[in-house]
Amino acid sequence: MTVPQGGANGCWRRWAAATAAALLLQDGKPEFAYAYSNQPEHKFRAISDQPLAPGNHILRVKFEYSGRGIGKAANATLLVDEKPAAQGRIERTVPDRFSLDETFDVGEDTGTPVLEEYADKMPFRFTGTLKRFVVVLGPLKLSANEQRRLHEELAKAMAAVRSNNQYKDSGSPTEGPGPTAETHDRDPAGSITDDNRLARRWPVRFQPQFLFPR
Repeated sequence: MTVPQGGANGCWRRWAAATAAALLLQDGKPEFAYAYSNQPEHKFRAISDQPLAPGNHILRVKFEYSGRGIGKAANATLLVDEKPAAQGRIERTVPDRFSLDETFDVGEDTGTPVLEEYADKMPFRFTGTLKRFVVVLGPLKLSANEQRRLHEELAKAMAAVRSNNQYKDSGSPTEGPGPTAETHDRDPAGSITDDNRLARRWPVRFQPQFLFPR
């Protein structure tokens, strides 16, 4: 990203809703926010104590999951130009998926704010320049049974979304077989395929580049 003279602010990466995560600049300072729920005690943050100077920068978050079950703790390290700038402990993570009916935004937040403190600034557009955004998926650290549980929860969630969409389209509930969770060699929870499907329904301003481990 490029920060102009005078500094930059705004949300430059956000996904989901009140249970969500976001990368943003407030008062020019980089920040990673993770929300397990909309309650204050479930908001976890890693905030740099220094604002970004004008010029080009690389911002990165290293998200390290405990790998001992579903919905467990994680550590988030915020790096500025590959140097650690802040670290936060996330005591509890979302066990399956973030909201299916909100947006995947880059450069702004068009849905429910992750943090209430910028709610009156929505969509809180980033005032600098984003040149590239990359998501790197690390190796999955779940057992076969835990992966199967994620698949089952995903199938339930997608069935509920489809039923709700059919209700809104027809004005009355409809019945029918729900979708089954898909298995992908590089994304066992099926999130990339499903997120791309949802992106066609709720277009986003920027399609991220996903890099997968080999």
